[in-house]
Amino acid sequence: MKSLLWLLLLAANVASAAVISVRRLPNEELHIVVLSGDIERSDAERFSEKVSGISKAIVVLDSPGGSVLDGISIGRSIRSKGYHTAVPDQTLCASSCALIWLGGSQRFA
Repeated sequence: MKSLLWLLLLAANVASAAVISVRRLPNEELHIVVLSGDIERSDAERFSEKVSGISKAIVVLDSPGGSVLDGISIGRSIRSKGYHTAVPDQTLCASSCALIWLGGSQRFA
């Protein structure tokens, strides 16, 4: 019983990486990149891989934050590519997510 309880507690503390999805708008070169969930180490690398080759995008954010270094890196990537950032109503963008949002060449909230 103790080991089962220990495994449940350990599983509850394991953070999952952010979900990053990319969609292209029909008949447009504009892409919508959605980043949601906890920002973990290596998410900046995953973000860069997902957006490689995309010239125009709006990055939509919904995250409680997480890794500051990855947040800064994603924000820098967004700024260097000239992407816009947005935080829709009824979503959260706290902590390192705000650093990502600040990277947008135009920011919407």
